[in-house]
Amino acid sequence: MKDYISKTKVNTRLATSIPAAIRTKFDIKTGDELYWDIKDDKIIIKTKDSIKEL
Repeated sequence: MKDYISKTKVNTRLATSIPAAIRTKFDIKTGDELYWDIKDDKIIIKTKDSIKEL
């Protein structure tokens, strides 16, 4: 049993794609920026909209 929505793989250019389920859920479009952070040894990814709500 998996405990995640989707998975991606880092390519040779050290890039990865955002899974469709995540893009759809959070309305992420081409050109949107994602903000990365670490909290309690967990990766936190935020969109510009989620930062405004904080």
